[in-house]
Amino acid sequence: TIQVLYNGDIISLAHKGVGMQGVGKLQAADGSLIPKEYSRDVMPLFDNINWQYANRAKAKVFDRKIWLAVPFGNSATANTDVFVYHIDFDAWSFIPDLAISCWEVFEDEDGNDVLYGGGANNPTIYKFDKNVFTDNGDTIFTNIRTGKLNLGSILDFEDLNTISLEGSMQQGDELRMTVV
Repeated sequence: TIQVLYNGDIISLAHKGVGMQGVGKLQAADGSLIPKEYSRDVMPLFDNINWQYANRAKAKVFDRKIWLAVPFGNSATANTDVFVYHIDFDAWSFIPDLAISCWEVFEDEDGNDVLYGGGANNPTIYKFDKNVFTDNGDTIFTNIRTGKLNLGSILDFEDLNTISLEGSMQQGDELRMTVV
């Protein structure tokens, strides 16, 4: 799963309790490298990776995102789900039930780079289009989890009055939000 990000950081899926880690950009005062834990805010999800088979995980950096297919769940022996790290937003998406065994970027007929994924359980090739949120005509259900939001110090008790979201949706899309 070793990949190089646009800023030069080298990232990989490390091990249980650490998740996705980067080395090469952050330095201590003495000049030694400090690993960045990219998955820190979503570790409960990363803890559900079947780490016995994590060596089968595959990653690709494309469209300012890290696409990471993993064996998710205790019984998974092949990649079953996909984590997507949005580099510019420092946020993660999770695509359940999308079994990908490999990633590749190819130039399409229009001359644009396109991300392809090879099916882990069957001979299927998936073509990802950032303008169309479907897979073979079926809706891709995505869960997005943000980092922790600090609404004040621990001694302050404030009521949350407004939640503002940005993004795009298509007709028929549903949005479910849980605030904890």
